[in-house]
Amino acid sequence: MDRLACVDVRALPLQLCLRAEPAWRGRPAAVIERDAPGARVLWLDERARARGVLPGMTHAAALALATELVARPVAPEEIARGVAELRLALERFSPAVESSADEPGLFWVDVGGLELFYATADAWAAAVHAALKELGFSSAIAVGFRREATFAAARSLVRAKVWVVPTPERELAEIARVELARLDLAPDARDELAALGVRTLGELARLPASGLFVRFGPDVVRWQRIAAGLFAGEFAPEALALPTRAAADFEEPLASAEFVLAAFEELAAPVFAKLAARGRAVKSLVVTLSLDGAAQKTFGLALATPKELASGIREFRRLLALRLERVTLARGVERLELEFEDVAALPDEPALFAERPKRDLAAASRALDRLRAVFGPDAVVAARLVERHLPEASFEWVRLERAVSPRPRVVERPRLVRRVFATPRALPPKERHEGDGWLLAGSIRGPVKKLSGPYVLSGGWWKSEVRRDYYFAELACGEWLWVFYDHARRRWFWQGSVA
Repeated sequence: MDRLACVDVRALPLQLCLRAEPAWRGRPAAVIERDAPGARVLWLDERARARGVLPGMTHAAALALATELVARPVAPEEIARGVAELRLALERFSPAVESSADEPGLFWVDVGGLELFYATADAWAAAVHAALKELGFSSAIAVGFRREATFAAARSLVRAKVWVVPTPERELAEIARVELARLDLAPDARDELAALGVRTLGELARLPASGLFVRFGPDVVRWQRIAAGLFAGEFAPEALALPTRAAADFEEPLASAEFVLAAFEELAAPVFAKLAARGRAVKSLVVTLSLDGAAQKTFGLALATPKELASGIREFRRLLALRLERVTLARGVERLELEFEDVAALPDEPALFAERPKRDLAAASRALDRLRAVFGPDAVVAARLVERHLPEASFEWVRLERAVSPRPRVVERPRLVRRVFATPRALPPKERHEGDGWLLAGSIRGPVKKLSGPYVLSGGWWKSEVRRDYYFAELACGEWLWVFYDHARRRWFWQGSVA
């Protein structure tokens, strides 16, 4: 039976928060689903747990128990980047790594055959633990033989960070001491088993199997089979992601963009053909130019829709030509390196009976690709609504990968649109004697004819209290502005306009 290790970077989203917010260390900390008092607590540390905070509580309830609690949401993209970073680090120690689809930060790693590089399994586990600690992550590592057994062992580790057993029989004997409270059992089933005096996997293994499914459900039955050595779980490592690279050195430096583009086509063509034969298409590539007498220049190019062979080379050539217009080649290019990111090639969907839109979305996506090629990956963004109590924080900018069709909603009557400034603009003070003649937007637009309000917005008491009185200001020129008085700063601000 081959050796297998479970690497548990517990509460990864919370660890990402603590790594990004060093000032949080030493205080009770948690990850919440969104920045609002009614948001649920998703992950928390031992300090917060010691004060009575539990997963599933609201942010407001958690603050009532631990007034010094610090918390914030973690975006799925941030978690995905953390998982990718950990996976890349683990692939330095083994070519076969499986990441959990259900819990970020949980991995299984094939340890078989690594005795040629490490004297013992303990030395391998210690090296992995040290590497993850250097990246800023705390981990628990269990080296055994069965997938589920190593998970139980890793999840039970509190003070010790490494657990290694020499034989499968020893593995079963060790996990028999694992407490059920450390495993992913439903609280009701766990509490009912505790009432029967069953608190460890060993005690669970001794229960009669008949009737266990009906009374406690499939999870308890699965863990009983694991404790008895009847179920090991299937190790399913993902294929090692090795980027496809191509490079060329030039005896005579390429002195013009046309020569660089020709060299790019010659270098990229065999790679595109090789990937197409495997049913793959190129989504993006990284170009590195080694310049004669100057520093290297590296930049990325990406397509909204991955392309194969001729069409892909043609599209990337256009993007590279646009980027080279902004690059000074100095005395020429001595070396050209390309790194390709490939994805599964999807066949074009038949459009014989499909309704053809008036707008060519493919052409729009190609235009966005060119903008990104010239100005960088963050040049094309779109606003996405998020749940926040302040208007200027109620949206965020996310990268727009491709053009999409508009999806207007049918409404009974047209609604006014509020155009909101990213940062509210300070207004001149409103004198008490001015009344409705306030020139808040200058003399050209005329004075304020009418103020409608106030509409009070109050919140943020869990972090820094905010109280604003919002008004709709009708100007003499017919414009409607959206303004507010901030009680904390004691002045007026211009939030946006209404059209």
